[in-house]
Amino acid sequence: MKATEDVRARAERIRSISWTQSMDHIYSRVLLMREYLRRAALVVGDEQPAGWPFADLAAVVTPAVRADPVLVAEVARVVRDAGQFTPIPDTCVAALHWARLAADRELPWPDPFEPLLLMYERGGGFTFNDAGMIEVDLVGVPRRKPVDYLSATPIGSLDAAFLAEADAEFERKLRAKRAPAAPAAPAFTRTDGRLVVELRGVLDQSGLDTVRSVLRLSPRGDLARVRAAEFGDRVLADGAGELTFWRNSAELWSITLDYRAGLAESELAAIDSDIERATAATGLAVVSQRRFTPQS
Repeated sequence: MKATEDVRARAERIRSISWTQSMDHIYSRVLLMREYLRRAALVVGDEQPAGWPFADLAAVVTPAVRADPVLVAEVARVVRDAGQFTPIPDTCVAALHWARLAADRELPWPDPFEPLLLMYERGGGFTFNDAGMIEVDLVGVPRRKPVDYLSATPIGSLDAAFLAEADAEFERKLRAKRAPAAPAAPAFTRTDGRLVVELRGVLDQSGLDTVRSVLRLSPRGDLARVRAAEFGDRVLADGAGELTFWRNSAELWSITLDYRAGLAESELAAIDSDIERATAATGLAVVSQRRFTPQS
């Protein structure tokens, strides 16, 4: 029977997941989580079922269609024994019920659990951070209402080649952005200096807007885009320096000030004061502050 074969094939696939956490596929895993959320939203529409966004989507469509309970219990046990706790085992069980439903009838939606299972296979599960976001390899993905995901852009492909290229492109851009944020060996000239303030915390759009406002930065980047690293900048009067706000990871940020020799200490003190106000207003914590002075 096709339904039985499809469910058993999916169960075997879940049993084969290693669940070893890996940071090798950050970008593609975030893309896959977002695609799951988009597809799940297509299924539930305006409703928000219990457990959203990791709900039993087959039960939303037809509660009576269920996978074999013995197989369901076995898969849930295997995933829990691998150290994965709610809601990850629940998503694996829900994937079995969906396979049973899809084998029974032709459905108008793409399989929502396929991208989620691919995400698991590319580096393990996910967690929830202190801000309540879905955290995939330190990248926070907002938990929103289903309707908010309906307009999301579909993933380009679920093919391994597409996902590998997405990861490679992300790494190339990340390497290009890392140097200004946390230079290992700053190469300053006799006329240059740099102030680097590293921060830790979670920023939503409101918090980001507050930082930009206090520091008087022109907006750059989009929080929803994982690739985005620069989120605002400002050129000081007379071109004496440039202030820039960077995202290094989901909860790590930095402010850099590159300045010319002769920049008044009062200007530096004013920027320090602005940074203190920005962190106090948003809850960001200063991790370190380093100043590289002009070479003598």
